[in-house]
Amino acid sequence: MSFYHFLSLKLQLEPNPVRLMPGGLEKIVEDGFTLLGPGSMDERGSNARTEPWTKPISMEKLIYEIVAT
Repeated sequence: MSFYHFLSLKLQLEPNPVRLMPGGLEKIVEDGFTLLGPGSMDERGSNARTEPWTKPISMEKLIYEIVAT
């Protein structure tokens, strides 16, 4: 327990930023997998899409909201 107390004194820990992705489960393959796809970050960031949620990710959590209808 003292180790965690020591860390809290030395480090200012921040949670990872969250990016709320639109479209629900239907858009995971189209948007989410494209962002997480194969290759380097430079290759993934060069897609032709311009929506704000398709910008390259870095240390972000991609969140898809599921709404019951």
